[in-house]
Amino acid sequence: MKKSIKLCTLIAACLIMGGTISAAKNKAAPTAATTNGSQAFHKGAFYLGGALGLGSGLGYLGGVAFIANAEYGVADNIGVGGSVGYWSYSSESFSYAYATSTFPYSATGTYKYTYSIIPIIATGAWHFRVGVPKLDLAAGVSLGYYIVSVSPEVLSGGGTTAGLPSASGSGVAWGVFGLARYFFTDHLAVRGKLGYGITVVEVGVDFRF
Repeated sequence: MKKSIKLCTLIAACLIMGGTISAAKNKAAPTAATTNGSQAFHKGAFYLGGALGLGSGLGYLGGVAFIANAEYGVADNIGVGGSVGYWSYSSESFSYAYATSTFPYSATGTYKYTYSIIPIIATGAWHFRVGVPKLDLAAGVSLGYYIVSVSPEVLSGGGTTAGLPSASGSGVAWGVFGLARYFFTDHLAVRGKLGYGITVVEVGVDFRF
């Protein structure tokens, strides 16, 4: 919890610092290079893309996540959007004890959990003016819901899943992140994301409309 509070404080400080620097630069030197149309991110632009992600703020570290992202520029420095993802993975096997008619007291078996996770997330981000028209750098926050389904399976030793410990993880989730886009053409950019949220690391492409 303390780590999360420190991380949020750091992101907030970056947002405030970035906004102050951006405002000062725009006021001091409003050149053609800082007009809306020549910037990687600007008001009225819509960004849509897909990505692959690893890790999660909820602690699910297995598998690769498939993520669809969208963002709209409500101002030259502010974007709102959302993400929808999916990934599935299986945990390692564990030993457990169960009773059978043959062994009325206990027997040893192994089982695993298979997780399916669907995050539905809303995001808001502050985009920095860095003086490179093709580069978009941003920091933001996210809030949403994780739909988690868990399927236990007996691997060996007999028995049924009825006696297995239950597991669930659906619930509200939040996060903070840093985002970078670099545009190779007027409409196509490579995208990288790092933070605490749907995934820890995310790499993909975005299209600008």
